[in-house]
Amino acid sequence: MLVNEGTFFVLAFKTLSDMESGLHSASELEKQTKLQCSTLQRAQLAGQQVQDLRERLQTAAKHCDLLQHGKQHYEEFLEQLSETMKVNSPAEGLGFEIRLKLVLSRAEQLFRQEAGALREQTTDIQPTAKGHFCSMKK
Repeated sequence: MLVNEGTFFVLAFKTLSDMESGLHSASELEKQTKLQCSTLQRAQLAGQQVQDLRERLQTAAKHCDLLQHGKQHYEEFLEQLSETMKVNSPAEGLGFEIRLKLVLSRAEQLFRQEAGALREQTTDIQPTAKGHFCSMKK
């Protein structure tokens, strides 16, 4: 079978056109593949970031629980201290900071009272001790 020149040209053009179309399709497929890989990498990175944030949130929640537990113990201690120092009645409805100031004020008051009582005792004891000491020298 003889193929004339025109038919050969048409077949060659069609084959060339098919090749160009295939090349364009391959190029588009390569672009899509790169985009898909890039998207997959970003999705994996986002997933890792979500996991990291979850872990940080859990750590923060545990830390918050520990702080809450410590605060509860501290408030119980402050309550017991207030009762012992007889500060509890007016301080019950007050805020935490004010209660601390009241307890500190009461502690200072008790300290002054004890210091005064100690001075009185030492003043009372000194004349007796001097007399006793003098009699021992003779």
